[in-house]
Amino acid sequence: EAHDMELKKVLAKTEESVAKLQAFVALQKNDETTINELRSRIIDYENDSKSAVKDFKSYKQKVHEREEEIKRDYNEQMKTLKSELDMLKQNYQATILEFNERSSQSDASSSMFQALKEKHEKEL
Repeated sequence: EAHDMELKKVLAKTEESVAKLQAFVALQKNDETTINELRSRIIDYENDSKSAVKDFKSYKQKVHEREEEIKRDYNEQMKTLKSELDMLKQNYQATILEFNERSSQSDASSSMFQALKEKHEKEL
């Protein structure tokens, strides 16, 4: 009977040890699950970060391309405007020159007319 009691004590201690070991294994599995979830979150975060950086680089590239396009358009428009202004200036200068020529011809004609008139009046 003492032997049976000793066996029961050993069995109880063994069952207690097994229960503790099972609890430890359960905690370890829980820890592994938590670790795997954290690793997964880290990978997701890294992927999101890489994606955000890539998106930002793409955005910066698009902004740069648009700025270059606007500069080209602006320079083209300025070239066209300068060309048109140069043409207007040349036309204005040609018109002024023509006006001055006609004006001096008119002055000459007026002088000749005046001289003829005076001559005619003297003759009368």
